[in-house]
Amino acid sequence: MNDTTYTDFGNWIESILSNDPACEIAAYNFNLYEGTEAYAIELIGASEYDSEDSDWACDDVLGADAPRFQMPNDLANSNWEAAVVLVKTMVGTYLNSDSSGANTLRKAVAVTVGFVDGDLELVWSKAEPSVQADAYGAA
Repeated sequence: MNDTTYTDFGNWIESILSNDPACEIAAYNFNLYEGTEAYAIELIGASEYDSEDSDWACDDVLGADAPRFQMPNDLANSNWEAAVVLVKTMVGTYLNSDSSGANTLRKAVAVTVGFVDGDLELVWSKAEPSVQADAYGAA
């Protein structure tokens, strides 16, 4: 991941979360969409979370109408599995920051990443904050 992409990614998250909607958000998910030139990333917030059923992310109350972040395919070598790992790393690094958006995300029960039509992978959980810290290290 290059610094410019990470900075742009952080700025994109900040723009979506600038109104601190955490009071009505139980969990956040970073939806991934595969495109011909870029992976599109959508940040959604949902009012409910169920670790056993990824359909919780279908009932979004935040983000569906926000612009999607465009991550060039070549950053993940045009490999969808590498794209998931890269986005999890970017989200994990961001969660370790002291930014206002990271603070908002950490108010939720969970933060996940996954393709919109696939499984969601846990990046951070209020019940197990070490999941994220262990996987991505301290900022």
